Amino acid sequence: IGFPILASPVLYGVAGSTRETLRSINRAMGRAQYGRFADSKLTTIARAIDRRDAAKVRTLLAAGPVDFSARDRCFHTLLGHAVMLVLEAYATDSCVECVRALLEAGAPPDRRALATERTSYAPDAYELIAAVSRATTPGAIPLPDVLLAAGPYPTANAMFDGTITFSTLGA
Repeated sequence: IGFPILASPVLYGVAGSTRETLRSINRAMGRAQYGRFADSKLTTIARAIDRRDAAKVRTLLAAGPVDFSARDRCFHTLLGHAVMLVLEAYATDSCVECVRALLEAGAPPDRRALATERTSYAPDAYELIAAVSRATTPGAIPLPDVLLAAGPYPTANAMFDGTITFSTLGA
């Protein structure tokens, strides 16, 4: 009876450590899917966005036509991928520049750039402007202006009452 009492803390420790290691591996596998597109050119652009290399993003975008409606394995468009980097990371000016480069190259500020549909996990996080308006990272502060300057964008009222009005910032 003494052995189980003495061994139980060790067994709980090993089980907890193993569980945390498996969770860590699972999170890493999920993160590896971000920015993986069926088209290798889009994946290359996404990797340049991940490296926060706005100059490389501009060069790759200028190299030829880009399918801005294509989605990665996490259902983000290229613009959605860049916006998620700004929202999730401690964004720098170069992160926002990647978003700006995509918009200048013709990426539409599609309200569903982050996901194709609502989920029970995040019922309105798929709405681009809703996700951006809740940004708390300091680097994300210029993001709404950058998106709205790209053209008309439905206001947040569209999510709540079905009426759609368009707004832009600046001239």
